[in-house]
Amino acid sequence: MTSNGNGHASAIASLAEGRGGVYRALATLYFEPPSAELVCGLLSLSNWSEMAELLDGPAVACLRRYASRFRGDISDLQQEFQDLFLVPLGRYVTPYESVYRDERIVGELRLRGLLMGPSTLAVISEYRDGGAHVPSDCAQLPDHIGVELSFMAFLCGREQEAWQEGDPTRAQQTLEREQHFLEGHLLQWVPALSRRTAENATSDFYRGIGLLTEEFIRADAAMLVRVCGERRCFTSATLTA
Repeated sequence: MTSNGNGHASAIASLAEGRGGVYRALATLYFEPPSAELVCGLLSLSNWSEMAELLDGPAVACLRRYASRFRGDISDLQQEFQDLFLVPLGRYVTPYESVYRDERIVGELRLRGLLMGPSTLAVISEYRDGGAHVPSDCAQLPDHIGVELSFMAFLCGREQEAWQEGDPTRAQQTLEREQHFLEGHLLQWVPALSRRTAENATSDFYRGIGLLTEEFIRADAAMLVRVCGERRCFTSATLTA
């Protein structure tokens, strides 16, 4: 590998690390009520320089508006988490892929909004093929938004390791798996979840998180489409250098 190749691989590994960090933070926000540390970290937006295409979107405008009034009290946010993602009443937003995508025929009825449909089985297969598994103590179903975002963070970590270990072929394969999962799963239902979250939220924080989730996965998918070809060229050049 040439020195330019080393520099390129290092930059791509850094990008994978940053992307994984955003996926991980978003996943946490759908798993549990936010901590003060996480809220402060997100509101600073200090680690998003590589995600510049997001910085002028409506999501960040909501978060900046919330940040301008934030004084460290997160009790309202913790209650809002309960209302949005835990208690199936009023403003509840169901966080499971199968509810948005699947339907079942029962007699003469076509039913939607059911858990553990074909989409759930499909994501389990994706996790297994990608070398991941849902921990036995996970309280959520496999197609929960937090689990799917965590899988993307896992893949970004695998990609980062491959670049750092000088294995561009494995890195490229992981990139393609990331792209496949985004296009086959997250992009198929998360925009609807994100919009419902933004509509049902009472705070600019969760309104912003809802919008940000959609903005980020769309931007990340577009980035992967744009650069996967470039990285294939880089992989070939590295292998022949």
